[in-house]
Amino acid sequence: EVMQKLCLAASQLTFMHAIETEINGMACIISRSGYTGEDGFEISIANEHAETLAKLLLSFEQVMPIGLGARDSLRLEAGLSLYGHELKETITPVEAGLNWVLRGENDYIGSTTIKTQLKKGAPLKKIGLIVDGKIPVRENNDIFDINNHKVGTITSGGFSPNLEKSIAMALIDHNNDDDSFYTRIRKHTITLHRTSLPFIKHRYHRN
Repeated sequence: EVMQKLCLAASQLTFMHAIETEINGMACIISRSGYTGEDGFEISIANEHAETLAKLLLSFEQVMPIGLGARDSLRLEAGLSLYGHELKETITPVEAGLNWVLRGENDYIGSTTIKTQLKKGAPLKKIGLIVDGKIPVRENNDIFDINNHKVGTITSGGFSPNLEKSIAMALIDHNNDDDSFYTRIRKHTITLHRTSLPFIKHRYHRN
């Protein structure tokens, strides 16, 4: 509703499409995207116009400001990999569950490893976890199976406001099919239950 008033053409975009346009005479690029699993828009604009644009957006009663912490809880609920957590120099896109962005025909830095993993499978896989109890689990916590063997590591964790429970994503051994795991926080042993991703269904505007 707000974007229709600011830029009608941008309001008619579908997910992952973008347009070069203007808002109140300020040149910008608007994309119908955002790393939250929700429908929304990202606006790229010159620094000198940022405060003016922010105040314009906040003049609409439908708009409220939130911080990166809220963005992070939304992307976790949406099961989206984040660089430095589910993806980094030591974690391949295949292990992070990002096969859909990969192409097998070209050569590039790391392509030998990635092509091998696409063909034969990666040593690790990303899974979703529901946490028993109220203690949230955090990244780098080790995960153990029922026999106390380490099988993986938490990559992201936190409280889900929508589910009203603690959730996490983890990288575990590719061959592991267990439904339950354990982690330790201080003197507490916490049970984790495997669940499908995303935790919250994506609501992108695709058509």
